[in-house]
Amino acid sequence: MKFPATARAKYAILTFSMSFSRLTRHGIALLAGALALSGGGSAATSEEPRYWVVINPANPAITLRRDEVSRLFLKKITRWSDGRPAVPVDLVESAPARDAFSRDVHHRPISAIKKYWQQMVFSGQSAPPPEVATEQDVLAMVRSDPAAIGYVSDEVTLTGVKIVDIVEPRPRQASGPSAPVR
Repeated sequence: MKFPATARAKYAILTFSMSFSRLTRHGIALLAGALALSGGGSAATSEEPRYWVVINPANPAITLRRDEVSRLFLKKITRWSDGRPAVPVDLVESAPARDAFSRDVHHRPISAIKKYWQQMVFSGQSAPPPEVATEQDVLAMVRSDPAAIGYVSDEVTLTGVKIVDIVEPRPRQASGPSAPVR
């Protein structure tokens, strides 16, 4: 799962602290100080993505690379690895989660994605994913279709869906004489 930096920091601190059989007064003070410095985790910075990518629980996917998610929503990939057609679901342009998703996954603003879809429609190549008005609509569509994928704000209560862990693609290995032969 992609957690905000403050959540990752709190998790790392808590894991480290709990690894000791007992916390000393000094350890508790360090933990409290670290949590205070992280702002308590109640508010993420404006640069942190604030969304979850969700799929139907029947979908066997656990993780997806960021570029795969982008390609699914741009319909450059149209099928899941098991051959089922992928069914992406977008939020309306005005949704804050869509802005965060577009910038984080596509590395482009919503306006650039809209322009991409205008070109695809005009050339007769493809149509954009359906846009729904609310995050509850996204969740309902994902719950009802095992091939659906959507995204919602990280503040929404998730029921009947599964969060997909978004990972970065592996770095490419250098080619040439120093690269290992496979």
